Amino acid sequence: LPESRHISDENRKKRFLLIQEILKKEAADVLIHNAWPCQTLLWDLLAAKTLGVPYLQYDHGVFSGLLTTGIPAEMDQLRCAVRILALADHIVCLSETFAHFWRRFNPRVTALLNPCPPAAEQAAPAERNPHLLLWVGRISPEKQPEEAVRILYELRKTLPDAALALVGGTDEACRPFEAELRKEISHLGLEDAVSLEGYQTEVAPYYEKAALLLLTSAHEGFCLSVAEAKTHGLPC
Repeated sequence: LPESRHISDENRKKRFLLIQEILKKEAADVLIHNAWPCQTLLWDLLAAKTLGVPYLQYDHGVFSGLLTTGIPAEMDQLRCAVRILALADHIVCLSETFAHFWRRFNPRVTALLNPCPPAAEQAAPAERNPHLLLWVGRISPEKQPEEAVRILYELRKTLPDAALALVGGTDEACRPFEAELRKEISHLGLEDAVSLEGYQTEVAPYYEKAALLLLTSAHEGFCLSVAEAKTHGLPC
């Protein structure tokens, strides 16, 4: 599908028709949509609704996230979203607090908590590396992984053997940002101290081994890495 951000009118139409084509081909029972703050929200919803396919919105963020910047365009986006999602057949969100917000616009809302891996409670305590820092997230500008690298640089003045594991994948659009991050690591002389682990399906071993989780995001929707760290007894 064409990217939903900064989309042209031509691609908006193309995306609409492609979604309908997929829904028909798969004889879909429901469309579950994961990106509520996006420029194609109304079009994506109408692609399903005009075919008689129920539309379920999964809001895995925080409704007030768009208000934190104070940017008028983003606040307008929230005002648009609540009007559009009044048309959704159902909304799923992450807490009862968020559900109370969405029910102001749509009565069909369910709160479904993000689970943490139960294995963390059953596993024997792992031997931690007392000088290993951990950072978990997508490699993208708003997550600010370069701040974790700079923290390590300062820390190594006191603990010369301190190290950092960056765990997370990079979207195609963020490849230039990852390249700049690698340059920063090289510029600070930290090639042997920072490991970019890439996308991982099993993150538990990293939480079990590290001494501390660094959270450097400028903003987060619903920061699951904090909850995951806590289930492993890892300070954040």
